[in-house]
Amino acid sequence: MSATARVLAVVLASGLAVGLSGCATQPREPASPSKSLLASARSGNPLAEYEVGMNALAHARSEPERLAAVAWIRKAAMDDLAMAQDRLGWMYLHGQSVPQNTTTALVWMRRAAERGAPAAQLQLGDLYESGASVPTGLEKSYYWFAIAAKGMPSDVHVIDIAAVQAYASKKAAAVARMLPPARRAAVAARVAQWEPRPSVPYVGVVRLGAGAHR
Repeated sequence: MSATARVLAVVLASGLAVGLSGCATQPREPASPSKSLLASARSGNPLAEYEVGMNALAHARSEPERLAAVAWIRKAAMDDLAMAQDRLGWMYLHGQSVPQNTTTALVWMRRAAERGAPAAQLQLGDLYESGASVPTGLEKSYYWFAIAAKGMPSDVHVIDIAAVQAYASKKAAAVARMLPPARRAAVAARVAQWEPRPSVPYVGVVRLGAGAHR
């Protein structure tokens, strides 16, 4: 199955985003990628870059190997693959394979969210609601939950979109009740005007569970 034909899962942790810090290391070849996948990554296919990076990260046994894997994922993120941006954000937030950096994590998560990735939108909503990693921001939380519930067509095609929208709508309503009417209306007006930025197209799922989205 080619990289572009794969159904790739978009995952998010409970209220947390994964992200990688900026890495200047150039992408290196993993130990045993398929020739076609590696050729596609070398040619600049962001989905292939991401898959090569994730595969290399899963098999990394040394710091140079981890840095090389991160470089592939970062390249896919720089090439506007929202899934890679979401993953980088989650890695940075948790300090997995990169130095922990909440500011950088939020940058990558917002990029993914702005491109229509509901996993990233839900993560941002959770983060700003809980205040666990960033200062509590109920308006920002309501904004991202409401956008995830909006379900506007984008380059990110989510298989379980109905469940995602239902979850996001419930969360948005709960946060909205904590906002004064005027502030709630102002955020709703921004949500109504929101449109996703382009992403490299992909298909995925957002796994929703009790207390977690992963």
